[in-house]
Amino acid sequence: MVRTEALQYLREKINDRDGLLEANIHRTSFHNPWLTKENYWKRLDELALGMLDKETLGRWTEEYVFPVDDAHQRVIGVVLGSEIPLVGFHDFLMVYLSGHRGKIKLSPDDPYVFPVLLQYLNHVDSSVKDQIRVVEQFQKFDAVIAHGIKDTHGYFQKYLGQYPSVLRKKRTSVAIIDGSENEEDLIGLGRDVFDYFGMGVRNVSKVFVPENYDFSRFLKLTKPFSDLKNHNNYKNNYDYHLSIELLNQSRIIYNDYLIVKPENEKLNTPVGLLYYEEYEDLDSVREKVAGLKEKIYAVVGRYDVDEVPGVGFGETQASDIFDDPDHIDTGKFLLNL
Repeated sequence: MVRTEALQYLREKINDRDGLLEANIHRTSFHNPWLTKENYWKRLDELALGMLDKETLGRWTEEYVFPVDDAHQRVIGVVLGSEIPLVGFHDFLMVYLSGHRGKIKLSPDDPYVFPVLLQYLNHVDSSVKDQIRVVEQFQKFDAVIAHGIKDTHGYFQKYLGQYPSVLRKKRTSVAIIDGSENEEDLIGLGRDVFDYFGMGVRNVSKVFVPENYDFSRFLKLTKPFSDLKNHNNYKNNYDYHLSIELLNQSRIIYNDYLIVKPENEKLNTPVGLLYYEEYEDLDSVREKVAGLKEKIYAVVGRYDVDEVPGVGFGETQASDIFDDPDHIDTGKFLLNL
């Protein structure tokens, strides 16, 4: 299948750190300081491992009997995000493998790398230039997949909800810990909290802990992430929120790169903060998390929660082609159009 071969070529270019890709990642890091070169390559490596493996691609396409024939081909608008590098790549990949046509609207905060990926695909699959197009505005499309944040989801719902659509919401991940976690667990939790500056839907923004939990061990083990304080944007956010919490005399725990704050209602944190909520028993916290399933991407730890995916410590950013964002079967959505 030529699409699979093209994606294998893309994977090779990522693994080889191709110069064109490197140049545009460098350009992006100046355009948007949140999308650092280190984080961009980290994200591309995750995609190459979890989504561009030949065997995995073959299993996915066989499961959905793709590509569709010409009579069932539709035009799919895809709106990409920019909280972390290449938000929405999974949706693009689904459209490309499905055989539908795609109109891709890039985020203005991450506009340079995705066109390079298309160039690589076109090197093997010359039809990609007709199947997938980057556009400034959507016109004449049959369905849409859009990545939004809190302020844009309502806009998408109002103007795009009339079409067959998958309108992705802002989500976050949470962790449930009981105090028995070993060093490896807590270091993994640190990755779940700090990777990509904590800005992705997979990042842990809140931990549920037993009463009187001591965070000192966790903070000590997260020292490898202390370089975040050298990133201007992160440090500015951290300093701002620390000053607010100190002026309010909030009951916080903090070091020079993270503020840990008790919060029983909110899930999503500003950059530089981690919320925690104490629990009396595990059944009560499981029940609460289950009630928030529409807002939660995953639960980190050893404890299962009904209808909410669970992942191990340090595994929130692992990308898998079968891991559908918002727990919506994107392949099935595309197949049924």
